[in-house]
Amino acid sequence: LGKMKSNRVISYSVGFVAAVLTSPSMELTPEQIQQLESQGNRSSNWAGVKLTGSPTASYENSLDKIRGCNFSGNIFIGVFVKNTAMDHGITVPCGLYNSNFSGTCILSDNCYVFNTSMLCNVFVGRNSCLVNCGMIICEGQTSFGTQKAITVGAETEAVGTNLTRNVILNVNSTFADVCALALHPRKDASDDNDVSKKTKPFLMRSSPHSSSRTASDDHIRYDLSIICDDVEISHCHLIRNSFLGSYSKVNNSSLDSCSLLSHCVVTQSQLDNSVLHGSCSVENR
Repeated sequence: LGKMKSNRVISYSVGFVAAVLTSPSMELTPEQIQQLESQGNRSSNWAGVKLTGSPTASYENSLDKIRGCNFSGNIFIGVFVKNTAMDHGITVPCGLYNSNFSGTCILSDNCYVFNTSMLCNVFVGRNSCLVNCGMIICEGQTSFGTQKAITVGAETEAVGTNLTRNVILNVNSTFADVCALALHPRKDASDDNDVSKKTKPFLMRSSPHSSSRTASDDHIRYDLSIICDDVEISHCHLIRNSFLGSYSKVNNSSLDSCSLLSHCVVTQSQLDNSVLHGSCSVENR
């Protein structure tokens, strides 16, 4: 990703998700509810389950790919009309199988969710695959780890000085930016550091039903975890308050308050309050 794109990709994704939530959707018909229940699906309130495809689309075959699921909350479901490709050349039928959904969930066209214990307050992008996972959730509002303050080079700091090397994690802070702060620390920890002045991301202050954002805002904040298009997540026991960019892959890992830009790979690792640039990989951490 280019620097400008990486600076704004999370904010744009938040705006896109908010727009989806305010777009027209259709309630299930009694016949569609009967079909879903005959396939082992249950809901405490079928009126909260909405279809987001074209009003002229035929959902009979699409709904046939929803089996053994439980829905509770506001659930927005796209259309399932093709197979979805996974790693190692595996092809799976898109749809929702043996999984639980609650809160506000957006399940985009041709995604695949299989045997996942709980999705709560999550956006799942097109063609993304979630397989054999535990909890994929968002609790409260999150900045996806981008506002975590870390101290760089603390072991070299002179005793008794007021110098600080605090860095606010940001999706487009470069290694050179962080090194510059370590070599030229500021004297007042309350001041904005050089990185935050140059790389302010945007803020989504309100609920997922609002899409406003301005360039002057200096935080990203939202109340859904976001899984972008063509992401693959498998055998992960927890994905919480996180943003996963397109084409990323997460296997046998946990993420808590993290941002992964596109084409990232995380394998057998536990990441907390972490920000990964595009095409980064983490293994056995």
